[in-house]
Amino acid sequence: MEKLHIPNTEDNITKDCFNYLINTIDNPPTYIFYTSQEGQIIDCNNNFAKHLQFQKEELLGKNIWEIDKSFSAETWNLYLQHILETKEYIYTGAYKFKDSSIHPIETKVNLFDFTGKKELLFTSKDVRKDTSDRKDLKIFTTIVENSPEEIILLNTKGKILFVNDTSCIKLGFSKQELHGEEIKIITPDLNEKKWETILDILKSRSLHIEESYFKTSKGKAYPVEIHMRLIEINKKLMISCYTKDISERKKAMNRDRLKSSFLARMSHDIRTPMNSIVGFSELIVDETIPMEEKKNYISYIYKNSNQLLALINDIIDISKIEVGEIIIRNHPTNINNIMSELETMYKNSPSLKNNDDIKMLFEKNLNDSEALIISDTVRLKQVLINLINNAIRHTTRGYIKVSYIKQDENNIAFSVKDTGIGIPKEKQKMIFDEFKQAADPNSISNGGTGLGLAISKNIVKLLDGNIWVESTPGKGSSFFFTIPYKRDIATPIPANEITSDIERNTKWVNKNILIVDDEKDVFIIIENMLKETGVYCIYASSGYNATKICQNNSNIDVILLDIQMPKVNGIKTLEEIRSINPNIPVIANTAYALTEDKEKYLNKGFNNYISKPISKAVLLKILGEYL
Repeated sequence: MEKLHIPNTEDNITKDCFNYLINTIDNPPTYIFYTSQEGQIIDCNNNFAKHLQFQKEELLGKNIWEIDKSFSAETWNLYLQHILETKEYIYTGAYKFKDSSIHPIETKVNLFDFTGKKELLFTSKDVRKDTSDRKDLKIFTTIVENSPEEIILLNTKGKILFVNDTSCIKLGFSKQELHGEEIKIITPDLNEKKWETILDILKSRSLHIEESYFKTSKGKAYPVEIHMRLIEINKKLMISCYTKDISERKKAMNRDRLKSSFLARMSHDIRTPMNSIVGFSELIVDETIPMEEKKNYISYIYKNSNQLLALINDIIDISKIEVGEIIIRNHPTNINNIMSELETMYKNSPSLKNNDDIKMLFEKNLNDSEALIISDTVRLKQVLINLINNAIRHTTRGYIKVSYIKQDENNIAFSVKDTGIGIPKEKQKMIFDEFKQAADPNSISNGGTGLGLAISKNIVKLLDGNIWVESTPGKGSSFFFTIPYKRDIATPIPANEITSDIERNTKWVNKNILIVDDEKDVFIIIENMLKETGVYCIYASSGYNATKICQNNSNIDVILLDIQMPKVNGIKTLEEIRSINPNIPVIANTAYALTEDKEKYLNKGFNNYISKPISKAVLLKILGEYL
């Protein structure tokens, strides 16, 4: 390029002087323009605009990457950082003319300072003005410099002769800093002995190093794949190195490995309760075993069934998180009601009911009016349950305290504190990663899959909050999370809905329930759950039979209807039943148990929804609304 004095940041020059300078240098082949740090063109000389076939006014305000295809909106900040650090950047740009053709233009960028505001000055020369040989060389240089791969040329002693722009940007060095240095400045593990071995190999063939490491000017290492080849330039042997950053590939491979370990762990955790369920079920039918022992077996089956169900729910949630299908449904939520429900649930739970070594404490810090917010009740409750269950698994003595406070005008903070075993500092970040935590058998103690914390982290994020842990090994852990504090002042404060099963009226003599399911086992279970209520249960094995029964029997008070049935499914059956009796309550009774499923079936016209496996308490509560 022709010599041109470019004022640096120390030059005392006014903006008016500079504008005069930029607009008077119109002698070909010098093109001048300058941009903001955001890449927006502020001004240019007439020659530059004319050369690109634009009017000057058409260029002002454009982004640099709209006319120089060396840059993009995504990569501009990388180049900017390099320019800010090195104060100067020379490259061959790929300029887009108004007719959409692209041509190489040799460009130099300098920092320019107007009253403390740094801007970028570009001075350019059209490579097409060179001889044809030089033109080809410049085009080739453009390709090399702008290659997404890092390209390095070495002599046979391992000293750097050339690096492209991509290498400089990735490594944080300037070309001048790397030129003449030994390759080990960026690959410390490539010692003399290894270099001799590489040279011997290159004499007979090219070399592919699947994984090595480059070190940046700031000492940060990143993994690379290297292709090396011995070449001859001007009768001198040199080594070309094409390198590629494989950080993302390594992350993907590591995640795949963790997923495999995770699946192996889940297989183990599914088979463990299944072993107890199948084993004790076989023992129950053994007539030689006393009835008292069989009662204990039943309690084992019940406990392991709940454990298996919780695991299945966790796996479903993790799968939905992976594909981004967890949906947040905000509506009026009473935090105090949630706290009361959890207090009742845990104080009556088998693990704590007769355990005097652990105290379960719940603390409310807002009145009912202040505690009424807009959030997702189901997901908020799920996070608290996951954190409480985690505390129970790791605490054998002391207390577990659940509380919340209004952190500020915009946030509410929840905490679950325990006096359990605590978590080592090095594992505190890992516990929120679903695959690392669940795949590591040494990271999980006292039961559990390690999925609850990962699920909680993702739910809290979807609720626009944050979650973290503070812990001291041997003293206990405190889990905290925040959610937005959005008051709901329009909804009346609901009374606490907690009632015991004993308080409900479940005497339904002379009432009739139609149970529709292609699995008769379901009918037998429900019939026995309802035996003490006096209700009469009618069975239909298909949607067709259910429709016939409704046509011939007007005394049915409520219908429990399965969704997934052969030939005629539950939704089609509901339509047929509604055409016969539009007012009869129909409850969906299905193994589709995701949070979204309830809303889906209510929108289809069902009056209510019960998921399988069926809970007797839930069954009695929902039927009580219609009988």
